[in-house]
Amino acid sequence: MRSTIITTALFGMLAAAVPLKRQQAYGTSINVIVSSGLDAQKVEEPIPMQFNNLLQLDNLSVSGAVLDTNATYGVNPRQVECQFYMDTEGVKPAGLALNYTSTPVEFTTNLVEVNSVICIVKLADQS
Repeated sequence: MRSTIITTALFGMLAAAVPLKRQQAYGTSINVIVSSGLDAQKVEEPIPMQFNNLLQLDNLSVSGAVLDTNATYGVNPRQVECQFYMDTEGVKPAGLALNYTSTPVEFTTNLVEVNSVICIVKLADQS
């Protein structure tokens, strides 16, 4: 009887010690260039992004952006596309879309103000 109680208690402790499965993270990171496009030593600031979420940037002055493919989680980095916007509603695009093949994107040699950005996951090529 005593060995049954000890065995049951041991299995209970082992079950409690098993770590819970963590939720899979889905997102990426963009490094925005906050120095002039003519500056030889470009200054980059990271912006962590969740997919399908329009992020407000509050008149962030940038000259370009780089998609950090090493900081893309949960999806193939080749399927990620990000778009900066001049407005907070995500209507007026600021430059080309940022993706695996277009990184880095330079908006201008001067600084421009952007107000929002969104990153999406495009479907894999069906061909």
